[in-house]
Amino acid sequence: MRNLRLNPPPREGRANLKKRILIFGCTSPELVRLLEVISASGKDPLEIAGFIDDNPVTHGRDVFGYKVLGDSDLLRGQFNGAYVANNVAASTKSRHAVARKIEQAGARHYSSIHPGVELGCASIGEGAIIQEGCLISPYVKLGKHCLLNLGTIIAHECTIGDACFFGPRATLNGRVTVGNEVYIGSSAVLLPNVKIGDGATVGAGAVVTRDVEPGATVVGVPARRIR
Repeated sequence: MRNLRLNPPPREGRANLKKRILIFGCTSPELVRLLEVISASGKDPLEIAGFIDDNPVTHGRDVFGYKVLGDSDLLRGQFNGAYVANNVAASTKSRHAVARKIEQAGARHYSSIHPGVELGCASIGEGAIIQEGCLISPYVKLGKHCLLNLGTIIAHECTIGDACFFGPRATLNGRVTVGNEVYIGSSAVLLPNVKIGDGATVGAGAVVTRDVEPGATVVGVPARRIR
């Protein structure tokens, strides 16, 4: 298994300056690499302690170069008060549920933002994951625990709720409003001023020209509801 570690060996006297961080969920390597890039940049030196996962089958495994140390009970024990990066993305609801579990354990959410992303006048909620190549325009409001994949574009004055997922190259034009736990598929385009209700799903490649009701799934060009 390929080891993705990018961090140089810690220099004497600097190791104690690093934030100790756990990754919740061992499903994909993208967040691991992002954390390593953040640390290697020197902007926020990190010590990745390993993974935690509530699936006991994973415990003790070496995943992407780091051990799965155990389940979320560790956050109340030896890792009490640690920083945690939420790597759960099976669904927006499951991501939100894990975020709440982290909070209930008294751990601190870590916002994983690629050092090459310019945030400017944007407001970013805690626990965000913002990958390389994302563009976030002025006066964007991004809620807690959102995940922006590679190349996501969010134009000026968009407002995004909590625990939303954006696939690679998703594009939101100006003044779009997105509710909580919304899933936006890869390369989807949302035209200016549309509103997306809580829990809605926008399919990959869809072009949204009108408001989407809460819980609806829309696909196609232009996007139409399918259920």
